[in-house]
Amino acid sequence: MGKIAHKFAHDLLLSADAELCGVASRDKEKAEEFSIDCSAKKSFGSYEELARDQEIDVVYVATPHPFHFENTMLCLDNNKGVLCEKPIGMNSAQTRKVSAKAQSKGLFLMEGLWTRFIPVTEKLIELLERKVIGEVLFIRADFGFKADLNPDGRIYNKSLGGGSLLDVGIYPIYMSLLVLGVPARIQSMARFTASGVDIYCSMMFDYSNNSKASLESSVEADTPTEAHIYGEKG
Repeated sequence: MGKIAHKFAHDLLLSADAELCGVASRDKEKAEEFSIDCSAKKSFGSYEELARDQEIDVVYVATPHPFHFENTMLCLDNNKGVLCEKPIGMNSAQTRKVSAKAQSKGLFLMEGLWTRFIPVTEKLIELLERKVIGEVLFIRADFGFKADLNPDGRIYNKSLGGGSLLDVGIYPIYMSLLVLGVPARIQSMARFTASGVDIYCSMMFDYSNNSKASLESSVEADTPTEAHIYGEKG
C-alpha cells in the first residue's frame, strides 16, 4: 500500500464514472485501513479474494516490481481487466505473456504510464501531427536522480527490480516510442553495481527512416530530466 496506490485511489474518487469497489493487501489490517482512508466498499486480506470478486471489473496493480507479472496474470485468469504500474513485467518474456493472455481473453490491459495522459503530452501530439517542426530528425531525453546509497533498498536490489532502466529509464524510452515508434535497431551501454543493477544506462535508438533517439537514465546523479525533439523546422 505505497504512496502511488494512495494517490491513485484518491484521484479515482474524483471520477463520476468509476467506483472503488475494493482494495487488497497481504496484510488484512492494512487493507482495512486503506479502504477507510480511500472510501472503498470492501477490503481483502489476499489478492486472490479480490481477483475472484464478481463486482470488480478492473484491477489496478501497484505491488513491488517483481510481483507485477504474477498479480496481473492472477487478475486476467479471473477475467479482470488490469491497469498495472510500470514496469508491467520484469523482462520481455513476462510482458509478452500477459499481453497474449489479455488478447486471448479479450480483456483490457495497460501499463500505468501517467505521463502519456497529461495535457502537455496531448499538446505535443497535436503539434507533431500538424508538422509544426516538420519531420522529426532526432530526440534527446533523459531521466536521472541521485538515489540513497542503500544496498538493501529497492533501487539497488536486483531481486526487487532495481536499477535505473526499470525505474526511470522507461520515461525517455516512452517518449521515443510515442514520437518515433518502434526502432529498427537498439544499442545500449550501462554502468552496473556490485549487486548487478544498472545505475546508469545509455541507449541509442535507430529508426528505419534514419531518425535517431539518444536516451539516458540514472539513479546515481541528478540530470536535467528533459526531452528535446528536433525537427526539420526547429
